Amino acid sequence: EKDSFSVSSFSCPGYVVDSYGFEPDSHRLTSLVNVSSPAYIHESRSVLSALQYYLRFIPNFAQCAALFDVLSINNYCWFTNHEKTFRILLRRLQTIAVLKLQSVKDHSTLIIDASPIGICTVLEQCGRAVTYILHFTERGYS
Repeated sequence: EKDSFSVSSFSCPGYVVDSYGFEPDSHRLTSLVNVSSPAYIHESRSVLSALQYYLRFIPNFAQCAALFDVLSINNYCWFTNHEKTFRILLRRLQTIAVLKLQSVKDHSTLIIDASPIGICTVLEQCGRAVTYILHFTERGYS
């Protein structure tokens, strides 16, 4: 159904939108969350690519995913630390906070976190993370 009026929520590709903001569609996450451990390098890259689509919802994604960068094609070995981190990422995806849309009326707080692996910033309003679409010139910096 392409048009609806007076609804409390609606779905668009991959997301559910309501008065609180938007979040990943749990029906679309089922196969990703229930995936078995990757046996080959291409399987792990495929799953991580799917997780990257939802990275804005997963706290500390870059730091967790950095562990998988060391996996090489020649000697792919999936160890218990890979499995543990993999399951943590999937669990975080299931327990995400809903992102709200930015409001010019609310006070904003910028939270910055840096590690040797990367830097992350989160814009919050009223204690909830805010989604913000980058302008064309800002995209080169993300």
